[in-house]
Amino acid sequence: DEKIYEKAESIEFCSAVLSRKMTSEDPSRLVNCPFILAIYVLPGEPDTTYVAHRAVAQQEVQSSEIMAEIAKMMKGVAEGAVSW
Repeated sequence: DEKIYEKAESIEFCSAVLSRKMTSEDPSRLVNCPFILAIYVLPGEPDTTYVAHRAVAQQEVQSSEIMAEIAKMMKGVAEGAVSW
């Protein structure tokens, strides 16, 4: 009966353009769809809201222009959520 989260939500979204580019380059990247942003508050920390997303591996960022674009987009969405 121990609470893991005070409040938690995962928001799924898709960019058809980015998803198409990503999977055209490597079909196994389907695992990244949909893009997900997790927002949660832990018990005992009511003044702290955590925002998380799946990180793109640094190797993919360095070797793929589209994966670098996706990493940048996810970072921007997370930062936007934090500043909102």
